[in-house]
Amino acid sequence: MTNRQSIHIALLLWGSIFCLLAFFCMHLSREIEREKKKYMLLMLFSSAVLLASDAVACGFRGSPGRTAWHMVLISNFFVFLFSNILLLIYHGYVCCWIFEKDPEEKRKNRRVNTVYAICAAAILLVCISQITHLYYYIDTQNYYHRNPGYYISILLPMLGMLLDLSLLLQLKGKQDYGHQTVAVMLSCNGIVLNYAFVMYNKSDSKIDLVQNIARELLVPPVMSYFLCDCWYISEKIINTFARKGFHTIGALKTNRMLYPFGIRQKLSKFAALLSVTYADFHLVTVKKQKYYVYRYGGKLNGIENAVVLLSYPEKAFGKPKALRAFLSTDVSLSTDEILSYYVCRWPIEVFFRQCKDKLALDSYQIRSAQEIRRYWLIMSLAHYMCVIGNGESSSFENGYRQICDVIQLEKYRYIFQCAKASNDFDAFMKLAILLCAIF
Repeated sequence: MTNRQSIHIALLLWGSIFCLLAFFCMHLSREIEREKKKYMLLMLFSSAVLLASDAVACGFRGSPGRTAWHMVLISNFFVFLFSNILLLIYHGYVCCWIFEKDPEEKRKNRRVNTVYAICAAAILLVCISQITHLYYYIDTQNYYHRNPGYYISILLPMLGMLLDLSLLLQLKGKQDYGHQTVAVMLSCNGIVLNYAFVMYNKSDSKIDLVQNIARELLVPPVMSYFLCDCWYISEKIINTFARKGFHTIGALKTNRMLYPFGIRQKLSKFAALLSVTYADFHLVTVKKQKYYVYRYGGKLNGIENAVVLLSYPEKAFGKPKALRAFLSTDVSLSTDEILSYYVCRWPIEVFFRQCKDKLALDSYQIRSAQEIRRYWLIMSLAHYMCVIGNGESSSFENGYRQICDVIQLEKYRYIFQCAKASNDFDAFMKLAILLCAIF
């Protein structure tokens, strides 16, 4: 065995081992979606078998003996076979991404079915070639030789890959299966309405996005507050809302820096020191729930003066995972007022749940970003109509139920009118069935 052949075998074996290591690491991972993970595991395993088979074929090439002949024959068969199996699995992985939300379209797509047919034909030809020597043959000295039909084994996988590439290029930029939104709700006198529902592009900044929304707001005639979660507690956002006349009340991450007594300290460590005793905490009741709360007033990074509340549930005092922190730029508010105002942020979570349950936010089948934005606009209008479209403000659930009742009543009224005007019973029944199917 020459040095060149030894290096070639070593590289193939290391490649196979690497694929197996990646296989086991990915198998332990829980971050990847189950269907996609299955295809990726199969691709890694097939690659490992392919590389190991190629190494065995190279190692036994030219070795005398019947055993060596069988090893060369079997390993070459696995190389050709798993090359096509790998294409089949890769094609399934591509389809899993492209047709994630529309499996029916996958079944109807001609190119998808053509690639499956090519893979099946290629695997069948590999099996046939073991008898007819279409692709290759092994001579008496255990050397592998290609036959003219070998090029078929190259062209078929290439054709399948080109078809997959054409699918990816055609649908490039049209897939929005993984998009995020930033929503802003306006609340006044108990009425909560959706003000903005914007698609978040990961190439942009959420901070800039929220700042742009804030700049569009009118200056409120009374004291108003911007309520947010911890992702939007930023100096830029706070200052932008302040210029429009809004104070900020929001959740705060426990890794933020505070300056108690002029000493820079992480919020979580400061809370841990304070929680040794109950002395500095006060028991506060919010929505019938009791919390131990410590009030800090002073400087944060990027914020000169604000109130920070460190809060533990009554039965989880001192537990690091139970610690919650809240910030208010309005230092005149009491502790009870800050917590009571922050609770008013909850309707935005209710809004998302209502839109998912009743307005198909999590089940629409639209691909392009423009179509998705149009749908969101219609969805927001539908939510608005449910809240105040009945002539007076009401909860979304009540408004939705009333609108459904009106639609149902109009359907029955229309069927009744058609029945009065119809002389043909069969024609009327067809119309009634159609209306029932639509509504």
